[in-house]
Amino acid sequence: MATEDDRMYLLCFDQAEFRSEEEFNAAAFLVEKRKYVSIDVLAKDLNTFKQHLQEEVVHLVNTDVYDTFLSVTNKLYQRESELLRLQTPLPDMMGRVAAAKGKLSSSKEKVEEKLQLIMALEKKKAFAVQKLKVFVTEHKLRKTLKSFESTEQSGADSAKPESQRLSLLLSLVTESHQLEVCERLWSPATPEQAADQHAVCTRISELRHHVSEILREEYINNLTKYKESVATEDVNTALSKTKLGLETCLKAYLLLEDESTAVSIFREVVCDPSAEETIPWTAASGGRDTGVSKVLQRPTEVCTNHWKPLIRLAHDVGVNSLILALWQAFSDTVSKRLHFLFESSDARLFNQRYTAAHKFANALEECCFSSESLQLLRQEMKLWESRWSLDIYFKLCEIDAEKRLSSLLRFSDQRLQLLPVAEVSESEGHKIPFLGSGFTYVPAAAVYSLVMWCGSKDVVLYPLGHKILKLCLGVVDSLRKWVIKWIEANKLPILTDEGESSNGEDPRLSEIAVTETMLLDLHLDITLLSAQLRTNFKPMFASHYSALTQPVLDPLETCMDAVCSTTTSSEKVSLLLISLVASRCIEPLRITVTDLHSHLFAKKEKKSNMDLVLEPLRLFKVEASTNRKCPEVMLEAWSDEILTKVCNRYRQLLITNFETMTRQIKKKASTLQKKLDSVKNTVHTDIQAFGSCLERDHGKNLQTFTPFIKLQEVCLSLISE
Repeated sequence: MATEDDRMYLLCFDQAEFRSEEEFNAAAFLVEKRKYVSIDVLAKDLNTFKQHLQEEVVHLVNTDVYDTFLSVTNKLYQRESELLRLQTPLPDMMGRVAAAKGKLSSSKEKVEEKLQLIMALEKKKAFAVQKLKVFVTEHKLRKTLKSFESTEQSGADSAKPESQRLSLLLSLVTESHQLEVCERLWSPATPEQAADQHAVCTRISELRHHVSEILREEYINNLTKYKESVATEDVNTALSKTKLGLETCLKAYLLLEDESTAVSIFREVVCDPSAEETIPWTAASGGRDTGVSKVLQRPTEVCTNHWKPLIRLAHDVGVNSLILALWQAFSDTVSKRLHFLFESSDARLFNQRYTAAHKFANALEECCFSSESLQLLRQEMKLWESRWSLDIYFKLCEIDAEKRLSSLLRFSDQRLQLLPVAEVSESEGHKIPFLGSGFTYVPAAAVYSLVMWCGSKDVVLYPLGHKILKLCLGVVDSLRKWVIKWIEANKLPILTDEGESSNGEDPRLSEIAVTETMLLDLHLDITLLSAQLRTNFKPMFASHYSALTQPVLDPLETCMDAVCSTTTSSEKVSLLLISLVASRCIEPLRITVTDLHSHLFAKKEKKSNMDLVLEPLRLFKVEASTNRKCPEVMLEAWSDEILTKVCNRYRQLLITNFETMTRQIKKKASTLQKKLDSVKNTVHTDIQAFGSCLERDHGKNLQTFTPFIKLQEVCLSLISE
């Protein structure tokens, strides 16, 4: 028969699965065991395990905790009598507590009734006190109003009653404002109080409205008086007559926190009539395009001369939004009567209109005396600015610039010839407005003319600074593109530092129509272009933005410096000039060195004339320094680079030709050895003569001039072999 342990051992699951600290998952357990045993077997094993656990519990109670169980039972039995003793007085105590709770509840209700009565009395008291304040303030207001009306009737011609009347007017407004505050704080608690309040508020509302009408009338009278006086008298005189009255009215509206009413009255009385007078309906016809500047000039003068002092007075008082009424009135009238103002079909006319409108806007900005009012005005101007089609205008300017550039560079672009400015005349049907003087050839003069046109007041508009400068950069870059085309068309040589052609072929100088003087004049033109742009273009363009602060102006300064820089084109022409002069020096040198191997077979030795090698450089320096007034520093730099290329090429030619002669000597060593010594002597003599030319004609120190030192080293190496 199987024992208990045997039965536990034969279970289909491990007992540890039920003793794990993790939460037991019954579904997962069934799915897992179902793979190996049937549900019936699993149920039987679980029942067996359950019986085993119950037996363990009984065994545990009977063995390990039996003594403890008996001890607890005895103690509980002893406590039963104590619990019965404590339970006896509990009903009586509960009754007493219930009675006390009833008394407290009754007392609470009485207290709440008393509190509600007190609160009702407090509300009545507060209503009565506030009503009393309203009556007192109303009485003061009526008394002040009576004094104001009597003062107004008694002495309108004397100065003292006028100031007294204005003082009473300010007192009227102050008390009216106090009455309004008291009315807002007066809150009824009952329907009867609400009815009482409504009757009183109706009465005092009429009173406050009467005070408002008095203030409005006084404000309109002073504005009208100022408007009439400023039309016939000096602005300071007109302002002195109405200053006290206007200050009082503006202070009153500020006290009432009703600045918007002051602004609307100012527009109604002053701004709208002024705009209609200065911008008549006739401006919309007749001189449709050419008269815009004159039409907007009059409003600009009126705003600056007549209304600016008034806005300054309002600013001193604390009213900063009068400028908005001025802008709204004039901008609305301009939009209505100059409806064609924003058309962008013609760039020139668009520029004139925008410039005139911008001057008017600037004049109004000058009427702002605080950052707050300026911010308000610029916020109001955003809609106006959005109506200008600046992108279309700039596109028209780009098209115009392309046409002008095509016209100005047409001669040189079509034939790729470097035409002098003097040959391009109006008689040929091409009107080219060259603004600069001193240019020899068309390209630099054309670029200068077009850049100056781009930066002129006929093109530049305030918001398009960076775009216009970008257009100028494109125009200046067109000179570089033209130089590259010109180089390709004329197959001009470009030499490396070693004096070799960059394309690997020696240039055919006889086929090159370009001379050193042409390149020199072109280089001087490009240098002059940069100088004149810095002298003329940069100040002209900067004048459009003189009002900007330095942090805003700095990026524009950087762009202007980039426009004035022609370094790329200048370096390109400089390299061409150096290469052409060096090529003319290398040409006779190549012939001299190449003919050395012919000495091996000649019956009579040929003498070399090394003075002819550097003659092109000497003539170029004379022409550049004497006739072209080329700067000495630049000329010396060119000379050094030319001589370096010539020396390097001379060295390379010697190495190549000596290799050729060495191969020939190996074939006929016995007959050519003596001739070789003669050739070496000739080379040595030629290099000495070449060095003498360097020292005599070009001022080089042969002990420190590195290219010649390297040439000598190669010569000595070849001779010693």
